[in-house]
Amino acid sequence: MLKITFHHNQRFETFAEVLRLFFTGVKAPPEPLEIPYSLSFPLLGCTADQELRIEQFVEPLGGSGRYLCRTKYSPDQEIFSEVQESLIRRELKRQLYLSLVDLLGESRPWGALTGVRPTMLAAELVARHGEKESENLLLSDYGLCPEKAALLIETNRAEQAILAKLDKSEDMVYIGIPFCNSRCAYCSFIAQDAARYAERLGDYVQAIIQDLKYFYARRKERVSALYFGGGTPSALSTEQLEVLLTAVFSILPLKEGAEVTFEAGRPDSLDPEKLALLKNYPIQRICLNPQTLHNQSLKRIGRHHTVEEFYQAADYLKALNFDSVNMDLICGLPGEGEAEFLHSLRAVMALEPENITLHSLALKRAARLRHEVKAVAGTAEYQAQLALIAAEEVEKKKALKAQAEQLFRAMEEAHKLLRSQNYAPYYLYRQKNLTAGLENTGFALPGTESIYNVGMMSDRISVIGFGAGASSKAVFGRRLERYVNVKDIGLYIERAQLESEKKLALFKA
Repeated sequence: MLKITFHHNQRFETFAEVLRLFFTGVKAPPEPLEIPYSLSFPLLGCTADQELRIEQFVEPLGGSGRYLCRTKYSPDQEIFSEVQESLIRRELKRQLYLSLVDLLGESRPWGALTGVRPTMLAAELVARHGEKESENLLLSDYGLCPEKAALLIETNRAEQAILAKLDKSEDMVYIGIPFCNSRCAYCSFIAQDAARYAERLGDYVQAIIQDLKYFYARRKERVSALYFGGGTPSALSTEQLEVLLTAVFSILPLKEGAEVTFEAGRPDSLDPEKLALLKNYPIQRICLNPQTLHNQSLKRIGRHHTVEEFYQAADYLKALNFDSVNMDLICGLPGEGEAEFLHSLRAVMALEPENITLHSLALKRAARLRHEVKAVAGTAEYQAQLALIAAEEVEKKKALKAQAEQLFRAMEEAHKLLRSQNYAPYYLYRQKNLTAGLENTGFALPGTESIYNVGMMSDRISVIGFGAGASSKAVFGRRLERYVNVKDIGLYIERAQLESEKKLALFKA
């Protein structure tokens, strides 16, 4: 067993992110917690009377406002560092990860970095130490593998160049259409089946318009970027789209040359009439996202279109000559390995889109296999049951490790292929439970990067969300405040003005 004892009152969920890199079924202990508290995790190959220990401490250093973070682990190792109060959680996570690596003899591609925006740490490090030393720190202090440390520094460089050109006083706007023609098997968004809500789609469009009108009658900041996302915005009918687009472009105070992106997404939601309509408005960027170019995989994940329909939609787009087309692919889809993923990538690259985004499949957290050991501890039957459980877990772990190694190779080869054709990474984010612990990375040809993607991920630009479940964040220097619109479609339709009022309060308007 591995026993971890926490001698501090930091939130458990902070450390659960690290523990889930190594163990399944990590759950918060019951409240209320009394400090110190301990948690135990089974180790493969260990019997009940074997135990490894980790202990974490936080101790104030006089009246200096600094704290000593200390992690002791078996047999007599220790990691410690002095930090400001605001950095305690980050430091304890780092120490916990490094101690687990030493104890278990395993590492993960992204090391101790579990947050959504790892480039934020890279930006802090580079500002203090420069790129080369920061890359070394990511390797030594945070445990990243060389490939991910280099990717992080490169992507941060591109992000910072884009952010330096943005006016921080201007807004970015997200308009969410949480409807799709069908729901993908891997989807974790609030997207609804458009057919089931057909009678309400018109009302939903009017609710967004009401939300926009009320908000921008009271807020005058210019908008530098506008993103129509989803779901699939093109799940709306041509008539509904025209109503929405006409209203949006008449209401929003878009700056001259503002970036406008429309996430068409699903080939089965497009036709020449809809695309011609989009071209009538100042929309420069279109997303057409096949996810895979294998018909069997498309069927398996619940996407009701074929590879042939994707190519047909791509032909429609090419004829209309939008400034930039983005295409998404997912690494780690069920039934797909390295060869299948790279086949899809090569096929997409042959179409020469300006942007290609590589996603790692995000899986819902699997329930942990629970084994009840019913025999009395110390008996031969008890030991036999422990041995059987350990053998099953070893085989499962071997299979997961083999899959992770294959997908890691696939993603690294994908990056090489993209770079060979002049694509470069410019934004990056991670999610919980990504297959093989990888990442999502946007690649672009020079000069075609999306400022919305960078601004939204940076937490340095205010973003205002319209639509059910859309998130808004107000940036006040280094401080952020957030508000998420009600997710229920019917409630959003009923209270669109109230959602505007809450956003206005967020921005102190």
